[in-house]
Amino acid sequence: MGKPYSIPREDYIIRSASNWYTQPGSIPSDVGLSAMVEMHRIIGRMIDVLYSDTRSVSGLNAHLDYPLLMRAFLQQLDQWRSDWTENEDLVREADGHKLSNLHSMRGEPLAHCIEVSSFSLTDLSICVSIDYYHAYYRLFLLSFAVQHALEDTASSIDLPRYCVLCFEAAERIISILRDHLGPSGTLRYAMVSLTFSVSPKDDN
Repeated sequence: MGKPYSIPREDYIIRSASNWYTQPGSIPSDVGLSAMVEMHRIIGRMIDVLYSDTRSVSGLNAHLDYPLLMRAFLQQLDQWRSDWTENEDLVREADGHKLSNLHSMRGEPLAHCIEVSSFSLTDLSICVSIDYYHAYYRLFLLSFAVQHALEDTASSIDLPRYCVLCFEAAERIISILRDHLGPSGTLRYAMVSLTFSVSPKDDN
């Protein structure tokens, strides 16, 4: 994987991350921090399972039930997104900041968030980040299924379906980078490959 993932070990503090933003002394942006830590908990479990073969040089386990594994972790990612975009308790508790319209971006242009007059910059950043990372880690996970299907001809994975899912996730990532992170200036700090992918093309 190149480097260790962000949360190599869970303890009480990490397991209670979903409540950090409700604690005394928290600031509005802590909502996003709590959401990101919860996401990394899922990714940590995902990597632990995928790279669980001690007999392999890379550690990648080719003997897993990949269809079952994909369903389980995709559901966890979807649930994470739902928890942080459709949670009414979050709307009431997040220091009065209106996050109630985060759910309007599900499968829709992120301009829906901008149209809300009371939506703050912090809320919009959280809105964009949640949608981006949801799509990014769907693509990350699905790529393992595609790789497994290509390497194992006896695999039960429906390769065309998973390729379509990969394409949809990648398309969503590029759309967010092009339409939102690019105009905001964030892409100046991104990898060259990402910047090139979403740069306007010169028709001349």
